[in-house]
Amino acid sequence: MSKKPTNNNSDVISTFDATQQLSADLKKLLSNEQLSDVTIQVGQKSFPAIKGILAVRSPVFSALFNHEQLKENKKNEVVIEDIDEDVFEEFLHFMYTGESPNVNKMPIELLAVAEKYQVDCLKNVCEKIISGTIAETS
Repeated sequence: MSKKPTNNNSDVISTFDATQQLSADLKKLLSNEQLSDVTIQVGQKSFPAIKGILAVRSPVFSALFNHEQLKENKKNEVVIEDIDEDVFEEFLHFMYTGESPNVNKMPIELLAVAEKYQVDCLKNVCEKIISGTIAETS
């Protein structure tokens, strides 16, 4: 028995719904300090996070957390000195949810962070916004 492929809109809708639910669930996880296993110190703010999520989203974090001898991995603390607190908070939100509600307010800053941590999907979003902004002002 073969089944013909269909263009069923309900499949698209349920995939969209599942993606939205996953994003919402991961956003809840971001705000749950009890489940975190690393603290990221940026300026005066501390951000609890989960190594596994950061590692699967960023090859830089993956390398950092996969080397037991690194102090960040031993202490479960990462100190970041070259990123603004608000920009990092937006970056972390994107890392968990794939969404960046404030990307239009800080695309250049987020682009720098995305490049530093090799998060290509965020980098692409920022580049599109920047190129669109530049095109609008010309």
